[in-house]
Amino acid sequence: MNLMDQLWALADDVAASGRTIGELFGECGLFLVRPLVRWEYFCTPLNTLTFASTGGDGVHYGLLPTAGVPYDQLPVVMTVPMSDRNNIVVAETLKEFLGLGYFVGWFSLEQLSYDPDWALSYFSQPDPDTWPEREEELRLIRDELAINYAALSLNRIQALNDRYLSSLVLPG
Repeated sequence: MNLMDQLWALADDVAASGRTIGELFGECGLFLVRPLVRWEYFCTPLNTLTFASTGGDGVHYGLLPTAGVPYDQLPVVMTVPMSDRNNIVVAETLKEFLGLGYFVGWFSLEQLSYDPDWALSYFSQPDPDTWPEREEELRLIRDELAINYAALSLNRIQALNDRYLSSLVLPG
């Protein structure tokens, strides 16, 4: 089973406990979108499929499809409608994306477009101001999906954007 299917299976297991699909991983900033659809923000690339959002300011994560490539092997594009830099390719695969949020989740990943140095520091270690619900969700994702830490690096982000950004088809 590929990682996207594993993520959905985990979500289904958690949902069986009575939580709604929108609440499943919301404490760690990963509101899953199912089925995969393109969100209709003015800056959302026309050729991405949204799979999650942070739950704040319209920030969402989309996959950049390539024919014949499984969803979990596709690049992940973060769309930040409120920023001057609306789209950033943040990971080459779903596993790398999930690894970026290893310590603190994904809510603040949008800071890459506002304050990249702060983001590098914040995502490199556990948050001292965390809370039990977020830690439980992160632990579940890490353990059940065998996620390892993926260091956030501006060089890596630049390389991903050099490789994939020109593939994005932007609205009007």
